[in-house]
Amino acid sequence: MTMTYRRLGQSDVRVSPVALGCWPLAGITSGTMTDAAVLAVIDAALESGINHLDTAHAYGRDGESERRVGRAIRSRRAEVVLATKVASTGTKTAAYNVLGVPCCFAGTSRRVFGGWK
Repeated sequence: MTMTYRRLGQSDVRVSPVALGCWPLAGITSGTMTDAAVLAVIDAALESGINHLDTAHAYGRDGESERRVGRAIRSRRAEVVLATKVASTGTKTAAYNVLGVPCCFAGTSRRVFGGWK
């Protein structure tokens, strides 16, 4: 079976209609999850045509899912469209603040890619 990709918004980026949710890869809700198991899951997803990976800093302790995804896609980065979320800034007046967005993306970039790419 061949994967049919969809255009992401108005961009030229093409994504699989199904994403791999990476919350369980941190091992918090799924029991013991080794780096080898994470690599096997992501490799299987990519081999089946899933190119859309969904992760976030909140998935695991201090971004564990993001770090594991980064290690697993290191040699296959060009094959992946990565989705993340913006976390609360922790203030009572502006729990979700536009000023925190660059910081969230910088943290994700550091954990997944080792910095801005």
